[in-house]
Amino acid sequence: MNAVDSNSPPNDDLPSDDLDRMFNQFYPDLRRIAENRMRGERRAHTLQATELINEAYLKLIRNSAGAAISKTRFKACAARAMFEILCDHARKRNADKRGGQMYRVTLHTSDVEMPANEMDVLDLEAVLTRLQDIDQRAAEVVKLRFVGGLTMAEIASILSVSKRSAESDWTFARAWLRRELHEMK
Repeated sequence: MNAVDSNSPPNDDLPSDDLDRMFNQFYPDLRRIAENRMRGERRAHTLQATELINEAYLKLIRNSAGAAISKTRFKACAARAMFEILCDHARKRNADKRGGQMYRVTLHTSDVEMPANEMDVLDLEAVLTRLQDIDQRAAEVVKLRFVGGLTMAEIASILSVSKRSAESDWTFARAWLRRELHEMK
């Protein structure tokens, strides 16, 4: 999915030339998301939170193509871009001829009732891809909630569903992910 989607709610759309302003406005939120993503990474990780934010911003600029983007979608897309950058970084390291090791990330969200086990970011990506094959909307809820740290109300708004539907998708996805991740161990 592109970083910008024309299905965003019309009441808070901003022209893409306002991405700079939104980036500055939401920098503390983006910093928090990046620091959470980086917290579980190995100590010698070559990316730092600031670099991860900047890479995500550049990715958003490249994908915006002059389209309007909502404030909520901006935060979700920035978080998703950070996750994609970490996955790309892990793939690059694993392809290293010297036998690079997988990056480890600790997955947690303050009010998420999933185990805070360390897992490989590429394993997470693979599991989310399988979930998307089963239930695309549930996978999107996981990405927005788990990776983006958005609230259920924000997720419901982005997906154009009721909050209750988003919560139902989240409940299903958590149970499915627990089972899949348990089987991977």
